[in-house]
Amino acid sequence: MSLAALPAYSHVILSRFARCPTFISLELNDVATFNSLTPDMFQCMARALQWCAKEKTVHAVVFSGRGRGADKSKHVFCSGMGMSKETAENAFANPKGVSLREVRARVVKGPLDFIDTIIDFPKLLVAACNGHAFGMAVTMLPLFDFVYALPGLTFRTPFSELGVCAEGCSSATFPAILGPGLASKMLYYAEPQTSEKLLPSGFISEIVPDKDSTTLPEWVLNHLCDRLGVDDVNITGASTGLPTSGPRAASASAAGSGAPSQLPNPLDWRNLSLQSILYSKSLVMHKDRRRFLHEVNAKEMEAVAGMVASPEFAVGIGRFMAKQAAKKAKL
Repeated sequence: MSLAALPAYSHVILSRFARCPTFISLELNDVATFNSLTPDMFQCMARALQWCAKEKTVHAVVFSGRGRGADKSKHVFCSGMGMSKETAENAFANPKGVSLREVRARVVKGPLDFIDTIIDFPKLLVAACNGHAFGMAVTMLPLFDFVYALPGLTFRTPFSELGVCAEGCSSATFPAILGPGLASKMLYYAEPQTSEKLLPSGFISEIVPDKDSTTLPEWVLNHLCDRLGVDDVNITGASTGLPTSGPRAASASAAGSGAPSQLPNPLDWRNLSLQSILYSKSLVMHKDRRRFLHEVNAKEMEAVAGMVASPEFAVGIGRFMAKQAAKKAKL
């Protein structure tokens, strides 16, 4: 079986990792908005994951975000839902012939579909948190199989500041993983936490020192190869012919010039069985558990839709924008 060409999306970049082309790098790429979760971004992420889930030439996906600016310590993995004055105005808009219920449904459709896609994702899904994370970029992480992070990152869920509520299944996953105390601090008080604070609970799998926002995704991909026992070369009986300098080395739209024409065989991997890992994941994320998480996701999004229709949401957006303006004025 030959490697399939990769689809292209407006705000998401897919590429095959040269050392093992069945490992996919998925990069959020809307640096102008710090990779904010706009309707377009939600659609791109969901479609990309849905394609990877069905495609036989994909075994694992590593999620990361492209950064903005020269100071890599300030790079943002994802800034969460795009919030602006227009967001509040659109939430209260009532186009002629369209019910308020339909308008609210549009607000939550993107995050609802995206989280449902993660819940059902059958392959290895790994987060390389190569920058600060906010909102749903934090709440989605317990649904990943592994979460690797740089030291000193900020993880924050500012729902109570914005006048919305828990999302991304965090009303269920946060208390279970973090315990009620820390979960309450994050969900109710919107207190920021660091990579180090979230490590002991297992919320973060591992903190990776001596890397930065550009080198962490490659490290994670190589780490997967090392743990599974993927050889550096000759994975299909011949060199890949692709550079191995990073996750962007392989083609973003196709198998790439010089790429191996045959699918790497997991039976050749020296350390771990991919079939065993995926079967174990299917047992962990069994049908009843997935049904429960889908129900939690739907209830949370229904609550978010109701809160978006409330005056407190408009007040929260105004408060949020005022704080952002104050921060920019200090720069």
